[in-house]
Amino acid sequence: MRGLARGAGLLTPHIFADGRHLSHAETFLVLRAAGLSPLGPVALNVMAPDEGNMYLLGKVATEGQKRRFLRPLIDDRRAPPSS
Repeated sequence: MRGLARGAGLLTPHIFADGRHLSHAETFLVLRAAGLSPLGPVALNVMAPDEGNMYLLGKVATEGQKRRFLRPLIDDRRAPPSS
């Protein structure tokens, strides 16, 4: 499912490549739509706890932390790269 979402450009749709987020209202619409299916949040990579972690990292992380921790979450790679 995630491969299909990635191919359609829908993986992690609420976060931009640079770590910025949609507004709260826009994110609500994405999360609500994903939640219409039990597998929607997993397929789109918007499930807890990763969504909250991505939001926090996007807001307060340094550029190095974003590269190391946020980018893998956005791209759906579970383990951060070693430094």
